[in-house]
Amino acid sequence: MPVRTPNILMLLPAICVEVSCARPPERPSFAVRDSAGIQIVENVGPSWTETSAWSVAAEPQYVIGGATDDPAYQLWNVTGMARLSDGRTVILNAGTRQLRFYDERGRHVRDRAGEGDGPGELRAARRLVRTLGDSLLVLDRWTIHVFDSEGEFLDKKAIPYNFSRDPSQSFAGPMDILSNGNVLAFVNAPTSGTPTPGVLYRPRLGVAMYLSDIDSLVNLTWTGGAEQEYLEVGRFPHNYIPPHARDASFVGGGVVPIAVLADNASYEFHVYSGAGDLIRIVRREWLARPAQPEWFDIWKEEQRNAEWTRGQLPDLERAWAAMTLPTTLPAYNRPTVATDGSVWMLESTAPGETDVTYAVFAADGRMMGLVALPPGLEKNSIRPPYIDAEFFIGVWIDEVGREEVRAYRILKGS
Repeated sequence: MPVRTPNILMLLPAICVEVSCARPPERPSFAVRDSAGIQIVENVGPSWTETSAWSVAAEPQYVIGGATDDPAYQLWNVTGMARLSDGRTVILNAGTRQLRFYDERGRHVRDRAGEGDGPGELRAARRLVRTLGDSLLVLDRWTIHVFDSEGEFLDKKAIPYNFSRDPSQSFAGPMDILSNGNVLAFVNAPTSGTPTPGVLYRPRLGVAMYLSDIDSLVNLTWTGGAEQEYLEVGRFPHNYIPPHARDASFVGGGVVPIAVLADNASYEFHVYSGAGDLIRIVRREWLARPAQPEWFDIWKEEQRNAEWTRGQLPDLERAWAAMTLPTTLPAYNRPTVATDGSVWMLESTAPGETDVTYAVFAADGRMMGLVALPPGLEKNSIRPPYIDAEFFIGVWIDEVGREEVRAYRILKGS
C-alpha cells in the first residue's frame, strides 16, 4: 500500500501553533535598572506613538518684543523667563537690569528692579527661577535676589567667592539657580602646566552645588570643560575652541528642583536632587554624525561676521588654519529642565543648519519623543527657554538681531 506523504502546506498551521508564527516581540523602547540605589535608564527609542506624540503650535500664542518703538517691548539680552500661576510672563531683561511683567496675552504690565547695588537692584543678572509659591529668584553674579510675584524686593543673599584655600573649592562661576535657592556651579581644578600644543583637550572642572541655607559647597563629581586646543600662533599663544566642540552643561529646573549634568561627548546625562544627591543616569542609543569639511568653512564665515572677532581676525585666521577639528558632532547641544522635571534636550546641528529639535525625556528618564520648533530659536547657553505643562517660551532673533520672546502652546496627543 503506497504511503501518502502529507501536504506540507496542511501542516503549517499546526507547526505554527507549536513554534509560534507570531512576529517576535518588539524591542522595549527603554529599560530601567538599579545600581547602588541609582536608577540607570537606557533608551533605545521614543515611547510616544503617532497619536500620543507632542508638538508645538504652528504660530505663537503671543510675542513680546521684535520691531517696536515702545520701550516696554524692546528687549535686550533676555537671560531668563518664567510663567506665573495666573498666566503672566516675567522676563529678565538683563540689558536694562529689569524684571518685566506681561499679562497672559503678552501685554506690558510693569517693570521692576533696575541697575544698581541697592536692594532689589541688579548688575549682571544671569538666571530667573519661579518657586512653587510664585516668588522669583534672580541669580545676579554672586548674589541671589528674592522678589514676590509682583516684583517687589524681599531679600538677597551673597554667594561666597571661595570656600577654602584649596583651588578645587574656588568657583569658576555660578551656572544656575534652583527653586529652593541652591546654586549650581563649576569649580576650578588645579592646573598642571601648559597644555600640549596641537592636541584637543578638555580642562578638568569640578561640579558643585552651593547649599544656600547652610552656606556650604558640596562637590558632586568631575567633568570636562569645553574641548579646546592650545596653539602657539599669532601674537600670543592661546586656547582656541573649535566648531562642534564637546562641552558640559550643569542646569537646574523643576518646581520640585532637580539639577542635570550633561556632558555631550556621549548621549548620557546625570540627574541630581535639589540637595545634590545623584538619583538617575539617563542614556540614549545614539549614532555619531560624522563632521563634513564644508561645515568648517560655514563656521569660519559666521565667526568673521561676529562682533567678538573684530580686531582679532588676523590671529584667528592663523589659528583656524592650524586647528584640529572634532571628527563628529556632539551627541546633543544642551538640556532644559521643564517645571514638571522633564528634560528637553536640544539636538545637535551642524554649522549653517537652522533646525530646532528637542528630544523630550519624562521625569523618570524615559525618552518620549522629538519635538520640532520653528527656526530662529537662540541657542546660546545664557538664554535657556522656559517650559511648563502648557507652553514653550523662548527667545527668537530676527534678521537684524532684535530679540523676541515667543510663547508656543504645547499640543499633546491622545
